[in-house]
Amino acid sequence: MANEGGAGEGSAQRTGRGGLWYVAVLLAAAVVVLAIQALLTIAYVGLSGDHAGRGPKVLVASADRDVAGGIANRMNALDGHPLRAFVASDRTAAESDLADGDASAVLVFTPDQASDAILTDSAADAADVAASTAILRADEAAQGRAAAVRDVAPTQPGDPRGQVSGYLVLCQSVSGFVIAAALGAWLHGRRTGFSRLRRTLLAAIVFSLGSGAFGAWLVVSGTRSLSAPWLPLALACALVAGVSAVLTFAAIGVFGPGGAVLPALMLATFSGPYAASDASLPAITRAVVHQLPGGAGVDLVRDVVYFHRDHVLRPAGTLGWWLLGGLLVMFLAGANARRVGDPPPGPAQ
Repeated sequence: MANEGGAGEGSAQRTGRGGLWYVAVLLAAAVVVLAIQALLTIAYVGLSGDHAGRGPKVLVASADRDVAGGIANRMNALDGHPLRAFVASDRTAAESDLADGDASAVLVFTPDQASDAILTDSAADAADVAASTAILRADEAAQGRAAAVRDVAPTQPGDPRGQVSGYLVLCQSVSGFVIAAALGAWLHGRRTGFSRLRRTLLAAIVFSLGSGAFGAWLVVSGTRSLSAPWLPLALACALVAGVSAVLTFAAIGVFGPGGAVLPALMLATFSGPYAASDASLPAITRAVVHQLPGGAGVDLVRDVVYFHRDHVLRPAGTLGWWLLGGLLVMFLAGANARRVGDPPPGPAQ
């Protein structure tokens, strides 16, 4: 009888600890859901607004900042406000902003010459580049000056609108999501321990590597849409698929199979062309989109394809943080399943 009483007391203690753990997981999940809601709301509102009225963003660079300020003011006063002009600190900073997608074009004004330079980046946003270039050239002509246009990252023949990167990331995200949704639902129904969870995660990693290799081959050799080194592109695609799979595992572990809708919304919506660098978007929307896995994935693929991997650290780091966060939630959810879902071991065990 004493043993039975002790066993009952131990069971009650385990149940109490399991209840506290469950409450902690629910609170953490609520914080995560509200954070995702805030990110999606900011991004959706920005993407759905009328950005044509805002006009593309251009930078004016000149050795004489007063002259550059006058040019920017003249452009901002154009009828209909077709663009937004700002003064750059110098040409190097302006080119850096252009490469990061923070501007659609840069006007380099040279006071002691009769012609200026217009720098563009078609790979970031071909539509905004075309609009801003036309306006800048017309304004230069009206001032009796010539302007030579140099595209620092022209789009490739198979990617005329610069959207193949977005579609590729979308496909990789869906690939990782589907395999994780299938495996995650199977795991959730069995409340498996860490051993099987690790084996399933290993299978998802292997699948992500294969998916990345196949996706890179499709766009480089299959459809010939992009010209890029295959291995770096394959690794970038594999990272995107891996993040998608891990986030899906984590959502299913916390919310059950129905929780897969959360990463589906975040990954699919902002992995396509909407994740493109768009200098006409509100600043807060652009900042949010590039911090989401889809936006970071598009930046990573574009850096591999168009910028010779000169800017891969930022998007790769963003994806890395999402990957680590997803793994943490995934294994915490697995621990919770063991605590509150599995029966306590019997005396013989």
